[in-house]
Amino acid sequence: MILAVLLLLRHRFAWTFGIVVSAAEIVIILVKFVGFIKNPNIARTDPPAPEMINAFFNNTWFINKAFLLVFFIYLLIYLILPSTRTQFK
Repeated sequence: MILAVLLLLRHRFAWTFGIVVSAAEIVIILVKFVGFIKNPNIARTDPPAPEMINAFFNNTWFINKAFLLVFFIYLLIYLILPSTRTQFK
């Protein structure tokens, strides 16, 4: 939320903060993807949930992370463009 406000207001720290947040989020999501590939049953319930609920949870979790990964990659590319950097000085 802070990043969104800074970018909207074209604050002078928005560019740096955006680069840092985007890069950090990309790393975090990639680490989660590696964990998901190693163990796709990330839904941990006690007692164990029916298989259909686990499959639904895994699908929605994966779609959400894939969307966020694409978003933060796009934001990072956008912020790296020279024309964008000049807008935040």
